[in-house]
Amino acid sequence: KSNTLGNRRQIVSQRQTQVGMQPLEMSCSNLMRCDTTSAKQTRAASDMLLPMMEVCCEGEVWSVDASSDGTTLLTGASTGKTIVWDFRSGCPVQTMKCMGGVRSVDLSYSGRLAVTADTSGKASIWRVKDGELVQAFECGSPVRSIEISSDSASLAYGCESGLAVVCDATTGRAACRVDCGTLVYSIDLSGDQKLLATGDQHKQAKLWDVLRGECLRTIVCGHNVFSVKLSVDQTLLATGDAMSKAKVWETDTGRLLQTMDCGGWVH
Repeated sequence: KSNTLGNRRQIVSQRQTQVGMQPLEMSCSNLMRCDTTSAKQTRAASDMLLPMMEVCCEGEVWSVDASSDGTTLLTGASTGKTIVWDFRSGCPVQTMKCMGGVRSVDLSYSGRLAVTADTSGKASIWRVKDGELVQAFECGSPVRSIEISSDSASLAYGCESGLAVVCDATTGRAACRVDCGTLVYSIDLSGDQKLLATGDQHKQAKLWDVLRGECLRTIVCGHNVFSVKLSVDQTLLATGDAMSKAKVWETDTGRLLQTMDCGGWVH
């Protein structure tokens, strides 16, 4: 393992030198992140994407998120550990321990708060600077997906029970609670907190009116929908599914605009 890692470091260092980049020290791999500039440089040199950073996590890494300023990485693993990493050094800054495996993590826009969803059925809010638990909510069943709003005022989460919830991040009081009828793999809350997207085990993506709790549109995707993401202007919805497809849909009409084959399950 040590020799393999050493060879990888040497190869990466050589390739980075070829494209005019400084060699970057790395630790053993479970995940990677590439920025646009380095990706373009590396494609020109060797038609390969090289990692900017690799960090070693215990267990399987189920979820990752990066801060808006690009200085912090957040990972959630099957061991129940959520780790805050310094992006420049690749070193862990804080470790938070959840009761169950961490299915989903999200960093607030300010980078001050981290939220986690785990298999014990808890949605938790943590303070990044010291790793302290700020708030925890019992969700009734394992939570598959979680998101904190841009103003850190609301939480949205989806459960294996089929419930998708938008609640107050301080009190836990539900502003919207909808039943998708089956396991919810993924959720996404719009920037204005008025539209909620869900992806489920019934091979459907749904758009919900948060204020009224009504389903505005159901999009049949053909396979389990593991991931959903709304565009900033809410006109587009991206889905990732169990048939290795990433798709882009028009939210107003449900019309399929684009299909991309990713070669594996799209989470």
